[in-house]
Amino acid sequence: MPQMDSLRGLAVTAVLVQHAFGNRVPIGTWAVALFFVISGYLISRSIFSLRDAGMRLPQAALHFFTRRTLRLFPAYYLTVILGALLFEKMRPDWLWYAGYATNFLIDFRQTLVPLTPTWSLAIEEQFYVGWFLLLMLMASKKLGALTIFLIVLAPVARYILIAGGDPFGTYLPWTNCDALAVGALLCLRERKGIDKAFLSARITVFLLLASVFCALTALKWDPLFGPFGALVSLAISLASAFLVSMARHGFAGTLGGFLEWRPLVYIGKISYGIYLYDMLTSEIARLLFSSTPFFWRLAAEGTAIGFVSHCAITVAFAAMSFRFFEMPLRRLFDHRTRSVAAAGS
Repeated sequence: MPQMDSLRGLAVTAVLVQHAFGNRVPIGTWAVALFFVISGYLISRSIFSLRDAGMRLPQAALHFFTRRTLRLFPAYYLTVILGALLFEKMRPDWLWYAGYATNFLIDFRQTLVPLTPTWSLAIEEQFYVGWFLLLMLMASKKLGALTIFLIVLAPVARYILIAGGDPFGTYLPWTNCDALAVGALLCLRERKGIDKAFLSARITVFLLLASVFCALTALKWDPLFGPFGALVSLAISLASAFLVSMARHGFAGTLGGFLEWRPLVYIGKISYGIYLYDMLTSEIARLLFSSTPFFWRLAAEGTAIGFVSHCAITVAFAAMSFRFFEMPLRRLFDHRTRSVAAAGS
C-alpha cells in the first residue's frame, strides 16, 4: 500500500511544521489523528490475520508482539537514551518513558514533559495490548458495537475533562481511542465486504472545513480545547478514515500520482524515526551550531532556514537509523524468531 505510506509522510510533515512553528501553523493534531486511524486499521488487519489462521492466544501473542517489538523498540529506546542524556529533567522519570507511559506521566505531573510527543506512541502501544486481547477473545458480532462505543466514549471523556479543568487528562488512552477505533471500524467494514469509501468526499470536505472553522474561531487553533473540541477531533478522525479507506486501494488521477511519488512514499516508510528524532534535533543542533559565528542560524527556531535545516538533519538521521540500525536488527531477530518457531513446530 504505497499510498498509505504517503499518508504517513504527509502526517509526519505536518508534525514537523507544528513543532517548528507552534500554534501559528497548528496542524499536528490533525496529523496525529491520521496516524491513529492508519494504526487502528492496519493493526486490526494484522490481528485478524492471526485469528483467521487459527492461532491460539499464546502463539498469536508471541508472533504479534515480537513483530511489534522489532518494529518499534529500537528507534524508540535509542530516542529515550539520547533524550535522557540531553534533557536533565527527563532523568528522574526515565521509568515512565521506558514503560511507554509518557501520557500517564503528563497527567500525573499536570504539565508537559521532555519528549512530550511520545505520548501518542504510548497511546498506540497501550492500544496494541488491549485491542489484541479483545480481537482475539471477543465474538465477531460484538466487535462492531465495541468500536462504536469507543468512538463515542473518547470525545465525551475529553469534553468532561476539559470542562472540569483537567486538559492533561486528554492524553490518556480512553480519551484518545476514537481515531484508533475509527481505523478498526474501517477494517471491520472491509471484512464484511463493504468496499466503498468510509465517507463520501463531500461529507469529508465538509467535516474538514467545519473543523478548521471551529479551530479558527472558537478553539484558538487547538482542536483539543474549547466547547467544541471533542466534536472537532471526532470530525478529523472521520475525515482521516476517508483518506485511509481510499488509499488502501489507491487514489486515481493526479492525487494518486502524487501519493505514489517515490520521495513521499519513502518519507512515509521512515516516518516513525522522523517523528522520534524530531524531538532531539533542535537540542543537538543547538549544541553543534549555536556557538559558531555563522552556523548558529541553522539552529534558529521559527525561521525558514531553521526549519529547513531541522528537517534535513532529522530526515537524514531517520534514514540512516532505518537502514543501518532498525532494519538490520529487525531482520536478525525476525530470522531467529522464525527459526525458533519452525523448531517448535
